[in-house]
Amino acid sequence: FQAWITDPNGVRIELFEYTAKSAQFTGGDRVADW
Repeated sequence: FQAWITDPNGVRIELFEYTAKSAQFTGGDRVADW
């Protein structure tokens, strides 16, 4: 999951959740195709 919030100074902050398939857990390369 991913969400964005904005702090009182207008700075955008990204929130996200790792899953069992996330590169942080599985290793290897990831290619963004967007």
